[in-house]
Amino acid sequence: MASVRFTRKNFRESVAKFGRKLNGLTVALLPTVVDLAAKSIVSGSQITGAPGQPEGEGDLKRSWRVESLGPARAAIVTSSPYARPNEDGVRKFGKPYVQHSSGGGRQSVKLTRRNFQRLVNVAAKMVTQKVS
Repeated sequence: MASVRFTRKNFRESVAKFGRKLNGLTVALLPTVVDLAAKSIVSGSQITGAPGQPEGEGDLKRSWRVESLGPARAAIVTSSPYARPNEDGVRKFGKPYVQHSSGGGRQSVKLTRRNFQRLVNVAAKMVTQKVS
């Protein structure tokens, strides 16, 4: 078995090459993770088990958007007053929030957050397959 001899120069070059590849993967990973998380919350996901937002008129479903918070940060937000009651199943004063839609459901945000690492793992596989 042949051995590889590292000199300072080729070791530095190897580390620099690895750093460039890692930086490229990191840059590609964020939008992929954010896209998967947004789809999980809005449309549902087998990865997270989230059911997505209720069907029907679609106002709640259409209200979700991704906001960029800088080069390596993003948020998935909504301004809909129905988002929290739908997520938790509770209206004001503790009354039940009745879902009339047959599609979608509750706790999509909670399930997406709980299973976030699964999304990251899937995104990493997607990104590394594109790079390879």
